[in-house]
Amino acid sequence: MYQVVFTDKSGVERYTTYESKVMADDGLATYSNMGMANVYLVEI
Repeated sequence: MYQVVFTDKSGVERYTTYESKVMADDGLATYSNMGMANVYLVEI
């Protein structure tokens, strides 16, 4: 399992969990493109 962790525009840290690294990488790119801060990937 993988988590993409990010800080949203209101300054709250949030995360989304993914089953596969491919999906997590896609989520990582999506949140980065949305302008979220401190976006990173964690394997859990």
